[in-house]
Amino acid sequence: MLAWRRAGRVLAGVAALAVVGVIGYRVLAPTETLDRAEGPYPPRVDAPFLRIGVLTSAPLVVDNRIRVYAEKGRVWADSPVDSRTQLSPFWAYRRWPAQVVGVVAVESGPVVVTRWSDGALVALDARTGRIAWRATGPAPDVAHYTGRRTGSSTVYEPDGLYTAGSAVVVYGHRTARAYDAATGSPLWTVNDTCDGWTNTTMYLAACGDTLTVIDARTGRQSGSRRPAPGGTVTPWGCALGRSGCQLIEARARDGHASEWQLGTDGGIDPEPHARSAMDLVLGDAIVESIPDRYVALVDRRTGDRRWTVPLPGYVIGADERGVYAVTRNFNLMVFDPRTGQEIARLGLRGLDTRDWTAGHVYLHDGYVAIERLTGKPRDGDDQYYYGATPVVLAGV
Repeated sequence: MLAWRRAGRVLAGVAALAVVGVIGYRVLAPTETLDRAEGPYPPRVDAPFLRIGVLTSAPLVVDNRIRVYAEKGRVWADSPVDSRTQLSPFWAYRRWPAQVVGVVAVESGPVVVTRWSDGALVALDARTGRIAWRATGPAPDVAHYTGRRTGSSTVYEPDGLYTAGSAVVVYGHRTARAYDAATGSPLWTVNDTCDGWTNTTMYLAACGDTLTVIDARTGRQSGSRRPAPGGTVTPWGCALGRSGCQLIEARARDGHASEWQLGTDGGIDPEPHARSAMDLVLGDAIVESIPDRYVALVDRRTGDRRWTVPLPGYVIGADERGVYAVTRNFNLMVFDPRTGQEIARLGLRGLDTRDWTAGHVYLHDGYVAIERLTGKPRDGDDQYYYGATPVVLAGV
């Protein structure tokens, strides 16, 4: 009788372990979840002139209709774009155990291209959340989520993921590969290259002091340049992250820096009047500023200042609508890029009056998203960010 009881306990234990194993497999096995949009594509909303609200995550505004966000295992969208807070997802896409390493939006689709730690590329139709195409790209060099609480670096500075017109360029493990953003069709692959950036038509790969220029659609190489022999080459004046860059800085071994213009035909020409890679490029001019002193617009062709005005704060961005600055009492100032006159001032404070500094800043067709920071990068998220909703969204 005792033997039968022992045998029963052993069988029960085996059965329990089997159940746990099944549950463990269900929890730990790779999975993918897609929650498609149930309603129609939202209408376009022009940016209103106001402090719209605060968000938990950093948004990508797509087509002025939806906002797209990223976190460790999920990419999702909400709408309308002028909502004061984040709402329930309009659509959402999850993969596990892979992590999101980059997100870009191409409005000509419109599609949202996501890159994952296992090398997968999944493009989502922004209008429905449906999967538009899949591909396996080069394995990312940084194969984990880096966006912390807001996801800002994942959507605003995606490592190894760039756009150039209707092409998406992916880099990793010394391989660059391009895809058609609308269909996912492979366009070209270049091996034994280095990480780079794009302008509107070209992919530029910088290996030490050598810059290789590649047509983003065809893969045709238009030769290589060495603007700073023995030195380094870096981009600046980029529209977002390392996409849409207008200039490069070539820094020689002795520390001397020279600036160069990136032509849409692959040409690289000297930019003699560019002052500093820390300044912003605005069309045919450079926005030059010193915090709490002045902001100026410098003609790229002549080096002359078109205008100079006092600056009670620091510049955070510039586009064709204006030059944007945050004042020391946390107002958003907008200067007319043609005249330098202040054309708008908008309060950014809510009920919480703590001090903060701007982290990532995102500009899109009148929408301004500012990541608010209260600590240093080494701090935990509770200290590093301005509370649970660290992103302030405004319209100008």
